[in-house]
Amino acid sequence: MTKKLTHKNIPVLALIAIVLALGYLVLRIIFNDTTPTITFELFAAILGFTLTTLVTFLLLNKQTDAELRKEESIQFLNLKMSVYQELLKQLHDVISKRKIKKEDITELRLLNQQISFVASAEVLQAFNSFV
Repeated sequence: MTKKLTHKNIPVLALIAIVLALGYLVLRIIFNDTTPTITFELFAAILGFTLTTLVTFLLLNKQTDAELRKEESIQFLNLKMSVYQELLKQLHDVISKRKIKKEDITELRLLNQQISFVASAEVLQAFNSFV
């Protein structure tokens, strides 16, 4: 599985980098002997919370994109399956008649138009040579 840096990820990654840099600077300034340790721990907790929130947002965004792609693939597969089932039904009707009429060829050509939306070029060429 390849990981691509998309335009949607760049602002979130930049925000994470900015939070890290600013958090480091704030902790560096606060981390001296005169500052109470509670202040340091408080800023560290805020920084950790912010980074956790940003990373969670990024991961949930990726998960949503993956689920949407999966749903699109399922719908396309269902469409393909219904078109091919209709094709098989038409072919069964034509073959069982023993004599092919002009209307049967017209129906197969119309079905060819539906197949063109879901089939590859090789399938279309083979079907066109059949019809």
